[in-house]
Amino acid sequence: MKDKISNLLKSKTFKTVFLVVLTFLSMSVFFLKLDIIKNSSLTASGRLSRIIEKISMSINGYNVAYIPMFIAFYYLYSKWYFDGKKVNKVASILSIFFSIVMVFGYSYQKSNSWNLVFDGTIQLCKSIIVGFGYYSMFYITVKKLYEWLDYYKEEKQYNKKISTILNFIFEKHAFIMPFIIILLMWIPFIAFFYPGVVSPDGKDQIFQWYHLDDWTVDTVNLLSEDVYINNHHPVFHTAIVNIFMEIGELLGSYNKGIFLYTITQMLLFACVLSFVFLLMKKINTPYWGRIFSLLICILVSYFPLCAICCLKDTSSGIMMLFYMLLLFEMTIDPDKIKSKKYCFILFTVLLLNILFRNDGVYKVIIPGIIFILFNKKYWKRMSILLVVPVVLYQIALNVLYPALKIPNGSIKEMLSVPFQQTARVVFIHGEDAFNDEEKEIIDKILQYNTLKENYAPQLSDNVKETFKKESTKDDLKNYFKVWFINFFKYPSDYVQATLNNTYGYFYTDRTTSIGYTEQKKSLTRAKKIKFIKKFKKERNAIVELYKLIYKAPVINMLYSVGFNTLFVLIILGYIMNKKKFKYIAVISPLLITLLINILSPVNGHWRYNLPMTFCLPLTISLMMYLSKIGKIEKNKY
Repeated sequence: MKDKISNLLKSKTFKTVFLVVLTFLSMSVFFLKLDIIKNSSLTASGRLSRIIEKISMSINGYNVAYIPMFIAFYYLYSKWYFDGKKVNKVASILSIFFSIVMVFGYSYQKSNSWNLVFDGTIQLCKSIIVGFGYYSMFYITVKKLYEWLDYYKEEKQYNKKISTILNFIFEKHAFIMPFIIILLMWIPFIAFFYPGVVSPDGKDQIFQWYHLDDWTVDTVNLLSEDVYINNHHPVFHTAIVNIFMEIGELLGSYNKGIFLYTITQMLLFACVLSFVFLLMKKINTPYWGRIFSLLICILVSYFPLCAICCLKDTSSGIMMLFYMLLLFEMTIDPDKIKSKKYCFILFTVLLLNILFRNDGVYKVIIPGIIFILFNKKYWKRMSILLVVPVVLYQIALNVLYPALKIPNGSIKEMLSVPFQQTARVVFIHGEDAFNDEEKEIIDKILQYNTLKENYAPQLSDNVKETFKKESTKDDLKNYFKVWFINFFKYPSDYVQATLNNTYGYFYTDRTTSIGYTEQKKSLTRAKKIKFIKKFKKERNAIVELYKLIYKAPVINMLYSVGFNTLFVLIILGYIMNKKKFKYIAVISPLLITLLINILSPVNGHWRYNLPMTFCLPLTISLMMYLSKIGKIEKNKY
């Protein structure tokens, strides 16, 4: 009997049937709709007939493009599924995770819940079918990508003229030429968007400095009515922005101050990116990888628009890229840490990472600890480099800022997850979801009677605005007791509240582009920061051009927060596959960023994901370097 089964599994007939079924399952991603078919839209009578009608209405199989798609899938699967190689466990685990994300992500995007998955047997069956389709595609893609990386050899047979140009840009002048090319392509932005884009956060920081009304003042307990500066936005970054503002005032125009800030930031950004291209030369990254990375820096609007934007996330993103660059170099050649000059640069970058973002400490310390674990002989030097910036920051936070009457930011910024969970319970079950005693306890932290109307599934800011800043530590302690007890009463709502507010950081089919807003009266009236009116058409033309690029298939994936996450996880999987665990240190700042994003107030916001976007050229070079490990001699680096 066993022999018969074994022979059947090896037979051509079984393989053909298997491939046809697998192809149909994969294509279900395109023609099987997960949307719920309402009973009111059915015409058939009888339970079985209505079930069949529901399934029929969920299928959209009328598209001539499905024919070549079926042939393509069948051909690829016939070549790749029966290639005689073992199942890649890492690729399989990643594919299971990605397929679950895609199914649940679609459900949350459509209904702000997991109802499209769990609303009855039919929905669950459709979700399983579509999920398996995604798994099949992801598994083949990731598995073949890993195999291609393992056996890839660059063919350097270029046209003579092209080869000369590439050699000139990426070999002879590996730093200065990318630097010049990037700046040349960014010049229209600084010219037509003069003096630079001031983000809402940047506006708040300027208002704080000049003692003007700004919303953050209402969220903190001021230590002095004469000081509006607070650590909701990093104080160091606020000071840097406004030092440039003061210089501009001395030069006769606040516009000049903002321009000096943005041009400095742009030069720094282009410089750090150029260091990445210099590293690519050292590790012999294929030319196509360097060209693609250069195009990303030019064509993805996050790069040029953020370069000229007064935004703390741009500054912290640049420093994150610099830190990862140094980690990459140190992981390849740990002896670099012996150099005093290198240590000074690393120390400065570590300190700036902490000062430019309030959660920067975690992104600095954990990667440093991972580096130490794999390079124990340098633990003393690296420990000092990690500890000193943290100590200096703590001194600033607990001694310097209080002395200057600068309060910390509100604790509510750390509580998006529990606040959203509480609000969703009220939104779903009504105000009587909690008993009177619990309502009273919650009301000391949040305005209870407004939670239902303020709850927004993908944005916690509305709920957080009801936070009562006069609440005490005991009030917060009592709130968390209520929150914990009710977790066991409303586990589904707690989980769904978190998924609803975070799925965009994983779901690839949710893309976001960035543009700009003409400066409003509130800012121009305060400090007269405004664009040049006659360039408005040019500004709009640039934005529309980048919107066109954004809509291009495949390219628009670079604008997907979820795709950036997927790419980082694929690289993590490749590191695990190669068993080169020390390189986890290089991408660990991005993994920590992802974990922090889960606690963020906004679902899938591009601003919180900037480090992953800015680091794309570096992660591409890391992936290609990992593919060549064992083929490169250390002394060549």
